[in-house]
Amino acid sequence: MPLFVGGTGLYLRGILRGVFDGPPADWTIRERLEADAAKKPGKGMAARAARKKSTRTPRLDSMPTTPVDWCGALEVFELTGQPLSAQQAEGPADNDVRPQQVTWLSPPREWLYERINRRVDHMLADGLVEEVRGLLDSEPPPGRTARQALGYKEIIDHLEGRASLEEAVDTIKRHTRRFARKQTTWFRNLEECREMEIHGTESPGELVERLAAG
Repeated sequence: MPLFVGGTGLYLRGILRGVFDGPPADWTIRERLEADAAKKPGKGMAARAARKKSTRTPRLDSMPTTPVDWCGALEVFELTGQPLSAQQAEGPADNDVRPQQVTWLSPPREWLYERINRRVDHMLADGLVEEVRGLLDSEPPPGRTARQALGYKEIIDHLEGRASLEEAVDTIKRHTRRFARKQTTWFRNLEECREMEIHGTESPGELVERLAAG
C-alpha cells in the first residue's frame, strides 16, 4: 500500500495527474510582475491574466487564486506565448498509469495543531537556528526560493534582527497551521481524494484494516 506523507497538495496533484514541463524561471520578468502585483493587487492582476487567457482553470487548480498564481501564469505566458491553462491541460503522456484514487486521513483539527506545535519545538531543539545560520554563511548563499521556505524565512527574520526567537517560533507555528488548512482545501477539492476521518489515536494496523475494508 503506497503512502504519501507530507509535502503539498500540489505534489499530490502532480502524482495523480502529472506535471507539464514548464519553462525555467526568469527572475527579471518575475520581479517586474511582482512589482505590478504590489500596485494592482487582487482583481487587477486577475483581470490582466484573464485578458491573456493564462489563468488556471478550476479543474486544474482548485486552490484559491493568489498574486503568486497570477504572476506565475503571466510569466509562463510571456516566456512561451501560450496560456498556462492550455499547457497544464495537455498533461503528460503517462496519465493512464497513475493512481485513480487516494484516501486522505483526516484527524481532528485540535490534534493536528498540537502535533504541529510539538514538531516545531522539536525542530528548534534539533538545531533549526544553527542550520539556517549555516545556510546563510554558505557559498553560494541561499537563493530566493530557499529563503522563503516555511521555517527558514521566519528564522532568517530572527537572525537578521527583524524578530525575536520567540516571535519567530510562534510565526512558524501559525504559518504551518495555516499551511495545513490549505492542504485540507487541496485534498477536499481533488476529485481523486476520499476523506477518511480518524481520531489520531489509532494504531497503524487499525488504519490499514479500515483502508483495506474500503
